[in-house]
Amino acid sequence: MNPLTGLTRKTANIGGHRDYQATSCPGGVLYGLLPAVRREVAAQMNTWPGMVYNPPRVLTFAAGTYVGRKFTAAGSTIGSKTYTLPRPSTAPTTQKSVIPTQYGGWYFVSAGVWAGYWIRETSGITVSRSRTPPVLEAYATARPLTIPAGTYVGRNFSTWGDVRSSRTSTVSSVTVVWTTQRSTIPKQTGHWYYVTVGAWEGYWILDTAGMTLGDPPPPLPEPIAIYKPPRTLWLAPGTYTGRLFSAYGVPAGSHTATLTKTSSAPTSRYSTLPGQTGNWYYIVAGVWDTYWIKESAGTTLAPP
Repeated sequence: MNPLTGLTRKTANIGGHRDYQATSCPGGVLYGLLPAVRREVAAQMNTWPGMVYNPPRVLTFAAGTYVGRKFTAAGSTIGSKTYTLPRPSTAPTTQKSVIPTQYGGWYFVSAGVWAGYWIRETSGITVSRSRTPPVLEAYATARPLTIPAGTYVGRNFSTWGDVRSSRTSTVSSVTVVWTTQRSTIPKQTGHWYYVTVGAWEGYWILDTAGMTLGDPPPPLPEPIAIYKPPRTLWLAPGTYTGRLFSAYGVPAGSHTATLTKTSSAPTSRYSTLPGQTGNWYYIVAGVWDTYWIKESAGTTLAPP
């Protein structure tokens, strides 16, 4: 029904813009395929008894030949795909059902060579158990994680806990990284920290003896001064390091550059920073755009 005019029109749930107004959308070729698309969708929108897996579970196939099939809602076969697996393989499944006129239980495969097909349950197929929900602690603000000297391996995991990549790094002294989560991981032992700043940024590291999780840092303090419009900060020749901080003062990067002559940069704020000594200028353009520069004998704020 058109909510403005009150006019109604009976159309298929899957249609084109041309079903509602004068337009050629979605084009003659695709529009001609819509009846087949409707049949395909209807075949999958079954009301068969069974189980729905959310998240998907994993089917493990022994080596052998299997036939995937597509069915109508009444259970008639409308397509099939035969494939021989030379070695054990896996595929995700989102549903197990009893299909009318068909023998046994059937798994709906959602990815791989039989994506969109049903595979009949046999002795050569096993389905994984329900994934155990992780035990998760999420930190609204990144917290410091103190790590003793040693070698640690950061890992990236799939949803099912399979290792996708790893990063090994050795720290020669006590080091602080920042974390936003502590969790169990499927298929892995122990608890893991997700690192957002540090050598394992974007990776999980295993919680081991000697690691200490600190309290969340305080938010950035109110600036000593705000400059609207920005004022010019003069920098004498020398080497300066600009630093990035999160909204809670967590170190997030740095950039060092050497000036061979007196230079300038616009600044919009003058402030103290959590965990840092002295006062800092926030730069809004140039090589240190969005970085903080510490006040020093080489910095001079130009008058407004």
